[in-house]
Amino acid sequence: MKKIIFLLVAILTIHVSCDSDDDGNVDPNTLTLENLAGTYDVTGILISGTEIETNGNNTQTTTIDLVGSDFNTATFIFTADGSVTASGTFTATTTVIQNGDATVEIDTQDLDLSDSFTLDGNRLIIEGEDNLDARIINFTSEDFQIQIEENINEPSFSSQTEATYTLSRR
Repeated sequence: MKKIIFLLVAILTIHVSCDSDDDGNVDPNTLTLENLAGTYDVTGILISGTEIETNGNNTQTTTIDLVGSDFNTATFIFTADGSVTASGTFTATTTVIQNGDATVEIDTQDLDLSDSFTLDGNRLIIEGEDNLDARIINFTSEDFQIQIEENINEPSFSSQTEATYTLSRR
């Protein structure tokens, strides 16, 4: 009888210790609200898009590529209760190609966002006036990327845009 009680206590102890490890230690590289919470420096912004506008027999195609740099003060702050702010400035180098002619503009852009968000798997839904639906990719405890895709299809206008923001934890 003592052997059975000892065996039951041993099994119960092993089971409880395994359960407590699973409950309290979430891998920091797993995307959760708690693991996402923090302040991140913006280290990269890439935006590319194509617009096609049709007016009668004329079709005009425009491609736009923006590369961000000089992220001196650009940050994102995510909280575990679901709020996000983005602020600061960066230099944007924008190349526009329209009808074979390329123009390049360099200017300072502002990041200005203060809203709530939800996570659904790797989907980041920022609940502003547009309900921005993005994906978080390559998430680790140190950095990740936010990828946004937008497609517009109307009778005389179509647009495809993809933006990638690279963030590193402070």
